Formats: sequence, C-alpha cells, structure tokens
Amino acid sequence: MGAGGALLLSLAYREFSWRVLYEVVRKSVSISAMVMLIVVGGGMFSGVFLVNGGRDLVAGAVETLNLPPAGLVAVFLFIVFRFGFVLDWITIVLIALPIFLAPLKAAGVDQVWFAVLMIVVIQTSYMTPPMAPAIFYLRSIAPKEITYGNMYRGVMPFVVAELLVLAVVALFPATATYLPTVLLGF
Repeated sequence: MGAGGALLLSLAYREFSWRVLYEVVRKSVSISAMVMLIVVGGGMFSGVFLVNGGRDLVAGAVETLNLPPAGLVAVFLFIVFRFGFVLDWITIVLIALPIFLAPLKAAGVDQVWFAVLMIVVIQTSYMTPPMAPAIFYLRSIAPKEITYGNMYRGVMPFVVAELLVLAVVALFPATATYLPTVLLGF
C-alpha cells in the first residue's frame, strides 16, 4: 500500500521516473523482508520456547502465584507493557500470545477481550518513558528545535487517553467483545 501510494503521489506531482519506481519497489521489498524476518524470528522463539517446556514453566508459575483471573490478566499485561519498551508489536504478539493463552483459557478469561487489552497496553508502552520507541521514531522526522523533553510531555495526554481506554475495556469487556460476537460468533 505504501509503495502504491508513493507511486501515485509521484505521478500526481509529476516526479515519476523509472529510478523513482525502482527505489519505491526496492524499499517496499526491503521493509517487507524485514517484517517477515521479525515474524519468522518471533515464531521460532515461541516455538522453541513451547517445545522445550515453556508452556509447563508458565503453567507452573501461574499455579505458584495462585492468582484470580483478574490478577493473572494484570500480571500478563504488565509483562507485555515491559516487552513494549524493547520489542516491536509483531514480536510481542508472536512471543506472548502463544505462551499466555493457555493459562488464560484455563482461568476462563475471554481471549478476544485479553487481546484487545494487550494491544492497548502495547500502544501505551510505545509512548511511555523510559524507552518510548514512538518518541525515537518521531525524533527522526521532527524539527531540531523540538527536544525529547517536548516530545515526552507531548505524548502524556495520549498516554492518559490510552489508560482510560484500558480502564474502560477492562471494566466493560463488552466494549471489546460485542462486535466480534455479533459479526463472527466468537
């Protein structure tokens, strides 16, 4: 989609050339390959972890903690939040979901609801110091007069909004499960 959009924009601005087309295709293939390597790496990690007894390790840890379902969800979301400091969302989903879903299912937690909570937590962790990967991405395109401090302060209203969304979805699971239930019968 990005490559197609870039091609259309170059046509609209009359800057199209075979060199531009080559660069668009080259960058598109490069980014797609990078994403696919991340997917393969995450899949390999979770596969090796699970084959080597990772599921039993997590099940044993969950039993040791002896938490109610809400506590289990909170612990898993905290782990996902910490992952968001250093990993991209694809890797987090590929590593965490296969490991977390079995204990959550055993505890009777709705998997669609947990997945929505997890995505909100990942979005929040991307904007939250100390790491805040989103800030680093923005820094690369922002004017020099905008400092990291400005950016950290600027994302705080969004972090608060994400935390409100998290609270609403946590307290009212139907906000996450109603539409999938109606459309797909989950």
